[in-house]
Amino acid sequence: PRFKLDLELIMPRFELDLEWIMPRFELDLELFIPRFELDLELFIPRFELDLELFIPRFELDLELFIPRFELDLELFIPRFELDLELFIPRFEFDLKLFIPRF
Repeated sequence: PRFKLDLELIMPRFELDLEWIMPRFELDLELFIPRFELDLELFIPRFELDLELFIPRFELDLELFIPRFELDLELFIPRFELDLELFIPRFEFDLKLFIPRF
């Protein structure tokens, strides 16, 4: 929110495209975000990314994504202004599978 940048704007600014940089440097998201000293809580709101854009771009599915960044559902969902009814279908999870993970 502070910089009101989205990924399409920020990446060209640094002349990076995530589809290009990830394979080139053989980085996965765990390496990429700390490298720039960002954690997900800072990264996503800062660049105003929504999960539909972010997750497919990094070829992550939610099962990998959430535990990796140690987010819990209470923090994650409000942050992205999603409610459970919207969130779960979007990632093709059903509530029975999703909730026990947390």
